[in-house]
This record gives sequence, structure tokens and C-alpha cells, in this order.
Amino acid sequence: MYKFLSLTLLLFALVFQTYAQRPANYEDVAVIVNTRSNNSVAIGNYFKTARSIPDENMIYVDVDSSEIVALSVVQDLISQIEDTIIARGLENKFNYLVTTKGIPLKHKQSGGSSGDLSWARAAVDAELRIILNPTLASSIGAQYPVANPYYSAREYFTRAKYGFFLVTRLTGYSFTTVKRMIDSSGANIPVDKSTATFILDGKVISGNLGISSYNTISLEYARDILQARGWTNVFFDQTSLYYQNKTNVVGYWSWGVHESSVGGYTGKPMHNWHRGAIAETAVSSSGRTYKPNPSGCMADSCYGQTKMADWLENGCSGVSSFVQEPMLASVAIPGLMMDYFTDEDYVFNLAEIYHMASWFPLSYQQAIIGDPKSSIYGFTPVIPNPSVTIMLDTVDQSTTTLSVCQENTAQLVAYNWSPGNSNWFLGDAASIMANGTTYTSVHKDFVANGDTFWLNSTFIPGTYTFTYINENIAGVAMKEINLTINPTPSKPIITRGGDVLVSSQTNGTFQWGQYNITDGKFNPVPGAVISSFIPPIPAVYNIIYTDSNGCTNTSDGYNFTSFTGIVDMHNLIEKPSIYPNPVNSLLNINLKTNKAISEISINNLLGETIYKQSIKGQQQILQLNTSSFAKGIYNINYWSANKVLLTKQNFVISR
Repeated sequence: MYKFLSLTLLLFALVFQTYAQRPANYEDVAVIVNTRSNNSVAIGNYFKTARSIPDENMIYVDVDSSEIVALSVVQDLISQIEDTIIARGLENKFNYLVTTKGIPLKHKQSGGSSGDLSWARAAVDAELRIILNPTLASSIGAQYPVANPYYSAREYFTRAKYGFFLVTRLTGYSFTTVKRMIDSSGANIPVDKSTATFILDGKVISGNLGISSYNTISLEYARDILQARGWTNVFFDQTSLYYQNKTNVVGYWSWGVHESSVGGYTGKPMHNWHRGAIAETAVSSSGRTYKPNPSGCMADSCYGQTKMADWLENGCSGVSSFVQEPMLASVAIPGLMMDYFTDEDYVFNLAEIYHMASWFPLSYQQAIIGDPKSSIYGFTPVIPNPSVTIMLDTVDQSTTTLSVCQENTAQLVAYNWSPGNSNWFLGDAASIMANGTTYTSVHKDFVANGDTFWLNSTFIPGTYTFTYINENIAGVAMKEINLTINPTPSKPIITRGGDVLVSSQTNGTFQWGQYNITDGKFNPVPGAVISSFIPPIPAVYNIIYTDSNGCTNTSDGYNFTSFTGIVDMHNLIEKPSIYPNPVNSLLNINLKTNKAISEISINNLLGETIYKQSIKGQQQILQLNTSSFAKGIYNINYWSANKVLLTKQNFVISR
């Protein structure tokens, strides 16, 4: 099972107090995907979408997807990555590399078997940190780590200055775990100082100088600086006590399985994790594998030491881990880790925190798991008093009750909310509260985290109640929205009868017109607002149909190529003209010198003849009173004495 506390991102200054925040984008992040691994491809695609990563930042490789591989496989992987970056001219673009589950985790020494952990030479990610640097890259595959020039730097990272990449990995037992980790991470996550928990879990000192330095110096420093910055829930211990089942944990450091009160499998922390939480344990081989445990494995004999994969499965957003037994000095130093994590002058991200707090992240055993740009900042809570509204096709409807159509782009939006939990649920407030704790996304009615919920195709037509809940230590507020989703009507089909186009839909409102091939805009034909239509000219026509709910659908285009009537144009000296057009009452028809015209008739859009008049002698100008005609589009037909249609024209009555 997993637990984490879900909070919304706060993207503006809070009332009464301004907090440091750091603009974050992923333009300088390259994501490495192994096409041989379905997990790698799925994770890469999800992370790309979730963080709006540019296409050119996605690097696809084709290598063995085993967790432990020979050095030659790693060298091939490096070559493919470097070749892609160079071919795209991006050598100076990236500061961060992100690997994915399915990229090899570690490499073995020459001659080592893939199943023998003792042969693991280094984490693949640790080798990738020093690629594209001829001086550092010569150490790839060597026995000893490379010195970390970024250690304790306390400044934002750039590869231009430090000469290597910050590398993190998106992995876990499954794609579901990684997706949840991505969703619980991100830049500038607000954390309530009065409720968030830090755990600094030391152990009994037994004459070991290294352990003593971590316990009495670094852990105490971490405790003191957290308390000085206003974090009130800091659990600090230097005994055999092992903290488990704490709530709202955002920062964690412990000796894991080395605590004398726990062992192996039972060393799982089982905490409730805050969004954006990070953790470290001083446990060798804590990152030896990210494969699921063997079925039925519940004992130390098959489980072994603490695995950081369990921290991720439990809901933690980021961890540092080791693929092989490292030197103790390789473990992220707790005092530096918590100092950088909660720095109030900078907002350091996950990748910077772990790389600054660790002596040997380069070409050694450390694999850092998580979104590289995830970060937090502390705040003091404000009593929630949000408002909610419905946005329809980006327009604020200023209401909490609305009927919409499936084809609409609908958003449920909360504003004026307070930092804390910010979640949308399906159902009314009373039923939501009755169905469980609302601060976690495992609530059965949870639909979205944050202030905005985009309705999607999973919601079939029907009537729904949605509840937005904004809560923190200062209070809780619940706001309901009632939404009716109406179905999209069937697409109208255009058929032709003679010179009349007819829609398959009959009940509702209509608009005939044409789409402009240049800008794609629909240009309506004035007055063409019933289910049938006589085109004025050959062209491609569409009809937009609107049903009684106000929901619309548009037909495919119908190519009206020519009229079916026989036109005897050789007897016409000049084509008649009509004016004004559109007309309000009196329509003038100028027959000019056309002796061939002996009769005119007028048809409506249904093809019905509603007026006829014979032409006498040399009559050239006719005046037709249209005041008794309904507004719309009409056809004038000009006939010869032997009833041959000579030509036709359209006019519009508008009042």
C-alpha cells in the first residue's frame, strides 16, 4: 500500500507573507527512454506530457533492459545518448538527465555474473553524470569515484560551471508507482510548517567515528536548523527506536534496517507521505533492485536489507539509493540535505539537494530517484475560503449549476483558495466526508488534485455533483458544483433532391454555410436556417445542427457541383439583375432586353413555387412586393415561352 498527502501547487504570493519561489521549466531536462522496455516508453511518455518536455529533449536508445549489465552495454548506451545530443546540436542545452525504468540500473565488472550483486561496479546513472566531458569520462568503469565539485555549493546548478549532469531516475516496482511519484512531485510545492513532519532517526553510537559524526553533528544540525526555520514537528532520535507510521512526512533520514529495533522486511517505514517528500537511509545496497519482490516474500531470508523501492511504493516522492555497498561518506549528509531542502533564500530542487549533500554521486554507486525539479517551500496556513466556478470553452460562466454539452471543453475551477490540501471529488460534500479521509488521492471518490479539474470523456451524459475541498490546519472549506452533461447529437447527413440540399436532422435549429479553406472559419449563408437549402452557387456546403439542449454537431461537407435545371442561355442577350438584395419589401427585377423571357416563378427553399408572373411585350422592369413572404432565401426562375428554364437567381428577404 502507499500513502501520501496531496497538496495543490501555489503559484502566487500569499496574503500577509511572501515566500521564495523559483520559476521552473524543463527546457534543460533530457529524458532517456529505452525502446526495448515497455515501462521505459510508458514512463517517458507520461513524464513528457506531465512536464511539457519538448520533443527534442526526448532521447531514445536501444539497449539491454536488464537491471545489471556489462560495462560494454553501458558504453553503448552512452554512445547512443552522446550521438543524439551532438546530432541535434544540444551539447550546451541540458543540465539534467532523467533515466527511466528499463534503462540498466548498474554495471558489473568484467567477468561478473548478472545475478551476483558483488560484481556491481557502479550505478549507470552515476556514469551518465560525467558523459560529454572528456576529462571526467575517462573514469567511467574505473574502480574509484570522481570528486564532486558541486558538494555543499549552496547555489543553483549549471553544467556550464560544474562540468557534469545532474541525473535522476524515474523508477519503482511498476509504472503505476512511477506515475504516482510523478503526480506527487513538482516545482514549488507548498508545505504547511505546522503540520509537516521531519524524521531524523539516528542510532546507538558504539564507538564508530563515522556513525558518531552523523548522529551527534549532522543530525543535530538538521534538527536545529529545521526548528529555527519554524518547522514544529521534527522527530529526532539517537536510540534504537525506529520511527514508523508517522503522518505527513516530508523529510526523512534514518539508518533503516541497521536500527537494532527492526530488521529486514519489517524496516519498511509505513509513513503517510507529504507531496514532494524526500528520503535517505544509510543502508548499503538500498537501490540494488527496483523489481517487485518474489511472490509471497515476507521474510528477511528472501527480502534482505532495506530497499528504497519500498519508500516509493509507500508514497515518498524522491529517494537516494545505492546499487552496491558504498563508503559511508557517500550517503547524503542529513544536515546538508535538510538545510538545502528547506532553504528560505533559495528553492533548491531534488536533484540539486542530493548532489550537493553527497560526496560521491559521480561514477560510483548512487542512484537518485525522482523528478529532478521537484521542490518545496514552507508556509503558515490561512483559513480556507475558496470560491468555485465553471469555465466553458475558456469562458467563466460565473455559476455553480450548469447544463453543458459533451463537445464543450469544461473546467471546474477553484480560486481564492488557501495553501493546503486542494482536491476535487465526485459526489456531494456529505457523501465525500462519509466515504473516507479527504486529504489523500486513494479516496474512492477522488477525481483530481489541484484547483482545476478538466472534464474528460470518462463522464458520460448525466447529472453530476462535484465537491472541491480546501483544507489545512486552520480549517476546511467545501464547495459543490452541479453539472448536467448532455450528449452530442448525431452528425447530420446531407442528401440532395434536385437542386435542394436536405439535412437528416429535422427537429432543432440549423445553419447552412461554408468553411473557409484559408482560416477554417465557418461562413454562414444568411437566412439559410431550416433543414433544407437551395444553394445559390456550386460549392461545398455544411450544416450546423443544434438540438433542444443547445448541443451541436456539424455535417461533413457536401460538394454541390451544378444545378439540375436545363439552362437555355443562347436566347439571353443579358442576364437579368435584381436589386436591392437582400430586400425588405419591394424587389426590382431588370429583365433588360431579353425577349426570350416570358415568365418568372419564385420558389422557396423547399422547392415550392409561391409566385408566378407572365412577362408582357417589351416589359423590362418588374417590381415585386415581398412583404407577404417570410424572411429567408428564394429562387427566381426565368422561363421561355416553351417552358425551358433559361437561368435562375437567388435573393434574400431580411427584415
